[in-house]
Amino acid sequence: MAPCDADFGFAKPRAFRFPFDAVTPGLVVYPRRTHGAPNGDDEGNEFSIAFEKELATDLIGDPEWSPYFEFRGVDAVEKINA
Repeated sequence: MAPCDADFGFAKPRAFRFPFDAVTPGLVVYPRRTHGAPNGDDEGNEFSIAFEKELATDLIGDPEWSPYFEFRGVDAVEKINA
């Protein structure tokens, strides 16, 4: 059973975080979405990877990277001059 398929009798979880024994800086892994995933049932795990804006073009265009990952935009940008 997938974690998001658990039924507690009053609600089902929409997401959870994997309990790692170590912290990996700049990486968050979310399990596949079971409710409203952008690509439907073909959606896999979701990775949120922090990296410098200057590296985005090189990373997105990398031939080893692009078959496995899809760039969906920037979640947040810090406001430097607040």
